[in-house]
Amino acid sequence: MNKQNIKDNRSSYSFWENKTYEETFVKANKELILDLMGADEYFDISSSFLDKDAGIDGIAKMGKDNIGIALRIRKPEYNKWRYNFTLGHHFDKDNSQVHVVLNALRPDVMSPNFILQINGVGEDGYCEDCTAIKIQTDVFAELIQQRKQDNTLDEYYVPRLASYEFTMNDVFYETNSGVDYYLIENDTIINKASNDDN
Repeated sequence: MNKQNIKDNRSSYSFWENKTYEETFVKANKELILDLMGADEYFDISSSFLDKDAGIDGIAKMGKDNIGIALRIRKPEYNKWRYNFTLGHHFDKDNSQVHVVLNALRPDVMSPNFILQINGVGEDGYCEDCTAIKIQTDVFAELIQQRKQDNTLDEYYVPRLASYEFTMNDVFYETNSGVDYYLIENDTIINKASNDDN
């Protein structure tokens, strides 16, 4: 299939354009990723079969532990949603990121251990004024599973963005642990909040 034809029919989203944007961020900000993850090393496996099939964009090495990371990068033009956490594509689509999150509840398949979303990243990968949300995937999966069971998941779906938009209240205060929130200026973390501290 031609790369240009891989599009979500609900938006102008392009998988390959987004991948290039993510890869630009990783190349420009490996040290920032290490700081956000508290990791010793980060290995980019973007566009590998683990990325395509399991949603794992990279591996963070923490001592002898290897942690799968799903990386989400958002442009400054989405500033209105800079305090939101995003899952792309509607659940009824095979490539919905909701499926990746729910896989964290299954012991028989691989899924990312953490989802790291950085909002406000420039085209050159620079974080002049960004926010970052780091979520432990299995913790968030329990929240998503509950929303599915009570038929409220679609209340978070924004068709224009072809994504589910969860506010910080949805992820930070409705989970007991596993969520960290960061303020970033000029590629440097200036503040952090963790719901483990609540």
